[in-house]
Amino acid sequence: MGEQENPLDRDHCLSVVLPGGMEKNATVHGSKPVMDLLVTLCASYHLNPSDYTVEFLSPNKNNISFKPNSPIGSLEAETIVLKPRGVEEKIRKPYVPEASVRLLINYNKSHKTVVRVNPKVALEILLPVVCDKCEFQVETTILLKDSYSEEPLDLSKTLNEHGLREVFAKDTAAKEPEPQEAGTLEQRFSIVFQPRTPYKIENTPRTPSF
Repeated sequence: MGEQENPLDRDHCLSVVLPGGMEKNATVHGSKPVMDLLVTLCASYHLNPSDYTVEFLSPNKNNISFKPNSPIGSLEAETIVLKPRGVEEKIRKPYVPEASVRLLINYNKSHKTVVRVNPKVALEILLPVVCDKCEFQVETTILLKDSYSEEPLDLSKTLNEHGLREVFAKDTAAKEPEPQEAGTLEQRFSIVFQPRTPYKIENTPRTPSF
């Protein structure tokens, strides 16, 4: 039998759990240090690396100890949990997936998409997930109760606190067409294509000649 490939020299397919509860797959090279991976993940979802930390889980969902410079390939991890940095618990409990709900996102007037999120986390944590689905920028996106609302939702509150399972995402940087310009354009077309008044030909009786 041939020698097994060094785990530091190959790619690893890992499951990444984002702060909102959404799971995605990521391919990471075994030589990549933990801190570099944290920076890469945060950059992908417009998060500040100093505000988040990572947790690695084995296939049996047990926590894996690591150092900031530990290569990913040396951990033999299956899941990476990206979570807000807080006070470290003295006794670290195994990760248990939070109950998630279907959030209906309305955007661009008639577009809709659905994502599963944790209804108990603040909307400011869910915002990057929403923007990723709508292909919006986090910096210019606000969440509204519906398309008719003018007051943005309080991002410090959760979906449960708002009593919502549906939101409207609005990109404040997008420009909407002005009705006046449209009206002016219609007027221009009506002038260009206005039908001409046909000439009238009067039938004058001719005097017979002899």
